[in-house]
Amino acid sequence: MYIIVYVDGLLIAGKEDYIRKIINELEEEYELKNLGEVTYYLGIHIERSKEGNFALNQKNKIEEIVEKINLNEAKPTNTPMDPNYLELEGEDDLLPNNTQYRQAEGALLYVATTARPDISVAVNILSRRNGKPRERDWNAESLIRYLKTTAELKLIINQEKEPISNSFCDSDWENDKLNRKSTSGKLFKLGDSPVQWMSKRQNCVALSSTEAEYVSAANTAQEVV
Repeated sequence: MYIIVYVDGLLIAGKEDYIRKIINELEEEYELKNLGEVTYYLGIHIERSKEGNFALNQKNKIEEIVEKINLNEAKPTNTPMDPNYLELEGEDDLLPNNTQYRQAEGALLYVATTARPDISVAVNILSRRNGKPRERDWNAESLIRYLKTTAELKLIINQEKEPISNSFCDSDWENDKLNRKSTSGKLFKLGDSPVQWMSKRQNCVALSSTEAEYVSAANTAQEVV
């Protein structure tokens, strides 16, 4: 049995008789509005197949971001970020007001952490500029154009009788040219379904690619434990 609470919204998952018991007990204390089987929660469309599998989609949230940044007419792209983005460091002007940049980055971070692991690396890189974003960072709009192009993508959560947990990790080496720090990538799966993922800059400066890989593996093992 799982109960997710956000402000005054509850999402309950479990066996039907347990769910009914919880709802009955809550109704004795509070006035509830039962919306039935979940189809939308916190910006996420939720579809359930006859086999019990779930498909998560954030098309509405993505369209909201596209509208806010005024990229409705933007050309499509199939990559979230220029692979040479970190190589293009320059001394261009700081943004006079970084509020909109931070708002956009916060919205992208939510999308990345809930149902779009494919943009985790790009969001991680752009979030490093929150303190002093430059014009080139704001103009790095390919991520939002990529989301607009792939808004229909769905994250599939399969129902399995005896799922086995697996974890995966990787690392680059000194790819951040500003401070020579490496970036770790982690993925945790339950059966065939991804349940948690992360792209994060390492705290230390690795002296070799082997050390960077070790740091990534050690941090992943800590998460597993």
